[in-house]
Amino acid sequence: PEETAEPSAWAALPLWEGFPTGGRSAGKRGRRLDGGDVELKALLLNASPKNNGNTARLLELIGDAFQKKGMETQTICLGDLHYAFCKGCRSCYQTAECVQHDDVQLVLEQMEQADLIAIASPDYWGGITGQLKAFIDRCTPYSPAHQPHAALSMGKRGISIALSARGSARRSWPASTGFSSAWESGPWRITTPAAS
Repeated sequence: PEETAEPSAWAALPLWEGFPTGGRSAGKRGRRLDGGDVELKALLLNASPKNNGNTARLLELIGDAFQKKGMETQTICLGDLHYAFCKGCRSCYQTAECVQHDDVQLVLEQMEQADLIAIASPDYWGGITGQLKAFIDRCTPYSPAHQPHAALSMGKRGISIALSARGSARRSWPASTGFSSAWESGPWRITTPAAS
């Protein structure tokens, strides 16, 4: 039998502590998680090549829990998008912009509008999916390793989720480690909750 965390458990994560009092999302007005009114938006990024598998189902449950807390949610599946690999041309090192124009910009625009970003990836051979790796590579314009570099607004929160069909959750560790390094040094510089 498949074990699934109760959606209400997501609301109890320490990631809500110190959450910004104002949201950047337009449209639906919700409740701040401490009870006050505010507009908050969660972007749920499915890094699976499939938009109807276990990763999609888990993000649906998480999205339901967020909506019950008054958050607006949007889900994007990387497998449904069209984008090319990074060319390694390093043009972005001088311009802070990618020379390729495709669906990567769409995702980055949605990330900019979100207050919370959850990225979920199934464990493919002990790591993240190729779709997510290619997306992260395309975010090189956001890397602080060169100047100038692009940046998302400060104050966003992030959740990384690694799913595995292996016998032990500990075997997903390589995939979750890949997430950690992406959050810390990647394009978004997002605060993640402390592990419990």
